[in-house]
Parts: sequence; C-alpha cells; structure tokens
Amino acid sequence: AVRFMKRNIVDEEGGCILAHAPGTGKTFATVYFYSKYKEIMAGCRLLVLCPKMVQNVWREEFRKSQMDTPFFLSSRKSRRLEVLSRWHRQRGVLVMGFTLFMKMSLKKEYRSYMLESPELVILDEGHTLRSNGTLLRNAVMNMKTKLRILLSGTLFQNTFEELFNLIFLARPNFIQQLQMEDRARRWFIKEIGRKFDDGHGHREMQAAQMKLVKMTQGFTDHYTGAILTEVLPGLRDYEITTVMTELQHKLVAAVAGTLEMDITRTRISIHPLLRSAEAAGGDFSAVAAEVVDVRASMKTAFVMKLIELCQCANEKVLVFGEFLAPFHLLLRMLELERGWSRDKEVVFLHGALVTEERHELMDRFNAEGSEARVCLASIRACAEGITLVGASRVVLLHPVWNPAQTNQAISRAFRLGQKRKVFVYRLVTEVERVKNSRTKWKDFCSEAIFETAGSAAPRPQEPASLSAEEIFSEDKLLAQIHAEGMVLRVCYRDHFFEQGENQTPGSQ
Repeated sequence: AVRFMKRNIVDEEGGCILAHAPGTGKTFATVYFYSKYKEIMAGCRLLVLCPKMVQNVWREEFRKSQMDTPFFLSSRKSRRLEVLSRWHRQRGVLVMGFTLFMKMSLKKEYRSYMLESPELVILDEGHTLRSNGTLLRNAVMNMKTKLRILLSGTLFQNTFEELFNLIFLARPNFIQQLQMEDRARRWFIKEIGRKFDDGHGHREMQAAQMKLVKMTQGFTDHYTGAILTEVLPGLRDYEITTVMTELQHKLVAAVAGTLEMDITRTRISIHPLLRSAEAAGGDFSAVAAEVVDVRASMKTAFVMKLIELCQCANEKVLVFGEFLAPFHLLLRMLELERGWSRDKEVVFLHGALVTEERHELMDRFNAEGSEARVCLASIRACAEGITLVGASRVVLLHPVWNPAQTNQAISRAFRLGQKRKVFVYRLVTEVERVKNSRTKWKDFCSEAIFETAGSAAPRPQEPASLSAEEIFSEDKLLAQIHAEGMVLRVCYRDHFFEQGENQTPGSQ
C-alpha cells in the first residue's frame, strides 16, 4: 500500500484510491506513507477529512507513530482561525470532520484555508462523497491540490454512477478521451454499469469488468482482506430466515401499497409492537411487562435467546439495526427478562452521542471482564471507523438497501484485534426477500468489479446444499436456537441466491 501511494502521489503526482477491506490497517499504512512523504517534500501540509467519530482514531494513530510533525484537531469555533493559521504556517497535519469542512469552505474567513492551503488530502471513508452535486463533494472538487488519497473499505455502494463519482473525485482525468465530467459519467454508466445492471451475460459483464480494471488499475489498489482470514480465528456469516407470526402477517397486509410500506414492514418484521410505536417515538420504558411478548416475533425471540446463551458461554453480542425504536424495545425486554440496564450490561451506540461518550462506551464494551454483555448499535451512526472486537456474535436485525453498510458493520467485530471466531446472523423474513435479494446482487457487483482482469465471477448461482448438521456442528448456540423452532432456514451468506432472485437492484 505504501509503495502504491508513493507511485501515485510522488512519481505521478495524481490522486489514488486505497480500496482495502475494513479492518486491514488503511489508517496505519497512510500515516506511515505520510511520514516518508513529508521527508521527501521537506514538509507537507496534510488535511485529513473523515467522519467525526473517526477523528480520534487518526489522532491516536499519529500519536503512536511518534512523528515529529505539528498535529491539529478541528477545535471550538472561537479558536478555529488560530488553529488554521498555525497549521498553515507550520505545515503540519489537520484532522477535520466532513460536515465541518463543508461548512467552513462556504465561509469567507475560512475558505482559502480549506481550498488552497492543503498540499495533500486524505479522504477517510471516502465513499461518503459518492453523491454528485452535494456541497461536500463540490468543496473537495474545488480544492487547489489534486493530490487526494481516497480510503474506503466498501468502494461500491449502491450504483455505478456513485462508483464513477468516487473514481472521478480521486483522479478526474481517468477517462482520458472524455475530460468533461458529465460526458465521462454518461459513458461510464453506459459502457460499464449497464452491462451489470441490465443483466447481461457473463461474457458482456466480464468485458465491462476488464475495461474498468484497465482504466483504474494504476491508481486503484483493491484488497479483499485475505490477511484477516489468515490471522483471525475465523468468520461464519449466516442468513437466518425466521418464521413470521400470524399477527405480523396481518399487520404487513394492512400496510401494503402505502408510501411507508418498506419501513413499516421492516419494523413489523422485527416485532408487532413497532407498528404502533411509530406514533410514540419508540418509547417503551413504561410499557407493561405483559404487553412485551418476546415471542410475538421470532427475530426478537432469536436475539434474546442468543444473548442468554452467550452469557453462559462468556461471549458478547453486537446487534445492528437501522432504526432506534427496535433498540428501545430490546432494552425494555432485557430489563424485564434479565434485569439488565442501559450503560451497565447493555451499551447503546447511536448518532446523538458525543464523540467522547461514544468512545467511553466502546472501551467499556470491549474491555475483558466488564459488565457490558450486549451492544446495540445504529448501523447509520456506528458502521464505520470504530472497533467493537469485544463481540464475537453479530446480529443484523434486517436487510438494508445499501449492503456496504452491512459489510462495514460486520467489520466492527471482524477486524485486527479480534480474539474469537465471529459468527454473523443476518435475520430475514419472507416479506423481506425481494429487498434481501437486491442487496445480494449489489454485494456480488462490489466483489466482482475489481477482480483481476479476466477472472470476473459469473452470475451468482444457488450454492451446493449444506446439511444442517454441518452448520450446527460448528455453531452449537445456533443449533440450540434452531431446536426451539425460531428458524425456518439457515444458509451460508456468501453468494447465496435463490432461483429467480438474482435480478438487478433497479433504482434502490
């Protein structure tokens, strides 16, 4: 990775993309590269842009490097001009959140510092800038320096247009014959994206993939994270189809055809109470014990049983979801059934937490011997840039339209520092099959597009059948849950497609 960055930034003086799997040390490699680069250049004014919650990760990595360079973290409003002035004069490192950078780039007193001062820019979790025309992406594109290193563990998110936007951001002239961005985007979508999205045969998809690799191979370094499988105890990724209750079927039928159908259907699939909880804002603190029926949904029954078994096995559970109301319901269930409380046995990570509080909770959850047994985490706020290796069991309450969020979430536990084998349980009901199938297709595209030229994977097919004994012999806890009738079907996630379901994701 360091040689790759040197070749692009030093030798070619152009931007590049480090698309390495989450948890494989992109931050460490980039800090090490900068330490060598500033020696070559006799100093370098570096701007690191990242999600706000990741700023402390960069501060810690620079601290551990013991590098002799001025380091600045975006500070309070009253000191911002002073910090920017010192960073500019001393040519050090400035770490800043994406949102703050966007706001400051629009203000006259800060604009020149933001757009003209940086000599090298690192875009951590760079896929954040995938949408065309946003104020944030426009600000980065308006920077004077073109030396940008885009870091992403999940480069392909939803569409090939978004992929183009990221590639163009790092290397604007990568389609040499088409310098205008709009024309280059239309060509990219036609010649590459549609060959995948329109369901072309293997030969057409392979040709499009080879064309993409040829255009980007010099400045895009793609790594699937093989080192994780070599140095970590292991990963087992299961798709768990749970049975829906009669009440859930009735509630789902009642919302069919409504504008909120997808969101409401997902909430109902987690638990029927969540249908009526929408108006109450998901506050279950006063809900009577007799109303909170764990087995009214096999998803909540699965989670609660897994937590019970993990306590006996001295393992911790990490639960991800898109909405906050299911977490409040699970908190109430844990309070009623196990006598557990928030911030003691249960850690709740969400977007409203300040950075220091979030890191304190994560440290408490990861600490061996701590009382914390369960972490409930918002997939939107906590799926990137944080470490939750205290957990060896990961539950995904429902499919999300962007599978990159799910893959990032899993990587919070399956990353360097993990000491146990990680088991992942993706909970799905029959009413979520279409959504789940479309996310699988996006997953396939993400894995296939940057394979070595000529080795693009064929269209995904149904895998060889796996006996229940083979799965349950390895996962004793899952075997016990299955014996209680909560699970309709279990399969390995990797490239699992049911017949007739491997269709294009459309516009989602």
